[in-house]
Amino acid sequence: MKDVLLLNQDGNPLTLWPLSTITWQQAIKALYLDKVTVLRSYDDWICHSQHLALAVPSVVMMAHYHYQKGTVNFTRRNIFLRDRFHCQYCERHFSADHLTIDHVIPKSRGG
Repeated sequence: MKDVLLLNQDGNPLTLWPLSTITWQQAIKALYLDKVTVLRSYDDWICHSQHLALAVPSVVMMAHYHYQKGTVNFTRRNIFLRDRFHCQYCERHFSADHLTIDHVIPKSRGG
């Protein structure tokens, strides 16, 4: 599925790496809770409900400014993004499904 670009109130992405995106379902929910404003929508994708047809947003802007903390969350995805999906042992490129998080020196040996 296509993701929706999430911008802060000043028009900048919340994060640059990874780029701040949300699912289209989260974008529609935030729209109805008045948390975001739609800047652009997909031309060829309309979401239908029983009483409403809505163009799925492609870019949304937050209604209130979101202040960023100075640290990055320690997640598997962020580690792979940091390393650009390259294995730290053989330095070859892999997809996220084929990469694992390992220690060069096992924990049992003080790593």
